[in-house]
Amino acid sequence: MNKQTFFAISVPAFLFVGGYALLASGPLKEKETPPETYEVVAQAENEAVGAATPDTKPEPKNVTEGKDTLPRDLCVNHGSTISMHIHPIVLITINGEAQIIPADIGIDASCMKAVHTHDTSGKLHIEYPRQESFTLGDFFANWGEVFKENQILDKKTNIQHELKMLVNGKESTEFENLLLQDNQRIEIIYQRRGN
Repeated sequence: MNKQTFFAISVPAFLFVGGYALLASGPLKEKETPPETYEVVAQAENEAVGAATPDTKPEPKNVTEGKDTLPRDLCVNHGSTISMHIHPIVLITINGEAQIIPADIGIDASCMKAVHTHDTSGKLHIEYPRQESFTLGDFFANWGEVFKENQILDKKTNIQHELKMLVNGKESTEFENLLLQDNQRIEIIYQRRGN
């Protein structure tokens, strides 16, 4: 069996592994295996990597595509080569009251997913390295909320309430299967029947 030898690190340091600069999450001692969790700080390939300061946020990690990775789950960053960048608008009204779509859906400290928001305007950002088909269901999946022909968020259709979707002013029955396009205006309306 081939043993790997690691050297003691007494202060945080960058390790270069597989084209990435990694910040070790703990000290390494000779003949120990490295900690299993690392924070991806910057992609070393074709970049100059400097020391991180306490107020420097790590760059988003890149989730690699694979047979089990959905395109909506790919982590992207604005410095990446992006060939697809579209901005549909989603508006949700429940019983006459506009709902706020939160900022930073699909974004956390380590990843900005291909389908995300930056603010509460309802403007979606879809960014991807190549042309790809994304649906409204992809957005709701990244948000962690339900949207389908008989439910929006926690509101289900019933004998008194209906759910309508307008796309650029025209009624659509595609709901979660609607393919997202640039400058599309999507209105989701949950209301009393007959309104």
